[in-house]
Amino acid sequence: SNSLGYALAQGTTYYYKVSAINGAGEGTQSSEVSATPQQAVRVFVTSANYNGNLASGGYPSGLVGADAKCQTLATNVGLGGNWKAWLSDSTDSASSRLEHSTWPYKLVNGTTIANSWTDLTDGTLISAINRTESNVNPGSGWQNTNVWTNTAVNGTVVSTTNSCYQWTLSDQSIARIGQNTWTDGKWTDYPDANWACANALKLYCVEQVNTAPSAPQNFSANFGNLRTYLNWQAPSSDGGSVIIN
Repeated sequence: SNSLGYALAQGTTYYYKVSAINGAGEGTQSSEVSATPQQAVRVFVTSANYNGNLASGGYPSGLVGADAKCQTLATNVGLGGNWKAWLSDSTDSASSRLEHSTWPYKLVNGTTIANSWTDLTDGTLISAINRTESNVNPGSGWQNTNVWTNTAVNGTVVSTTNSCYQWTLSDQSIARIGQNTWTDGKWTDYPDANWACANALKLYCVEQVNTAPSAPQNFSANFGNLRTYLNWQAPSSDGGSVIIN
């Protein structure tokens, strides 16, 4: 069997038939199938568990190590794409590290958890993040439901002290968590839940999809000497790639 992928328009239904060709010519066409592509940002909770030393493996920081762990799991099951962890340390927040997409956020089985970044960070999910990269429910029990986050519902840092020392320790120091069974704010910030960094918990992984940049900021026009002077600042989001003009 073979498959082909094409760049298609979102929301448009496409119809396909296939046939085989040999030395005698083309055979009978198959029955018709259709598909309607929808752009989405994929999200999963890891099947693997990790202690608080997310830099383990030779990574320069805990956040880099967490992102690499998400990327490895996604690559191993053929998801493709670029992935980062929904994770904050004492200074760098998930909001500052992840793309703010206007596309829907969906589990790998297509279930929508949020209609956009704004919806993702408003305090309530449409559905819980309860599917792994292999589209399996992680199960019950704290080992399967607790997720390292240190991230508030709006994507900012929860604690400047409780993040396993920038996600580099696996001792009895503590860090903030969420739980993947909830759709309210507890999905990312379970109240007063600090877990020892020696425990092995899960991560949330979010696909990073390039989109168009947001509008330039603080645009203004000034006049003088028969000239117009335009001033602006860079957009708050570059859409995931370098702005070239």
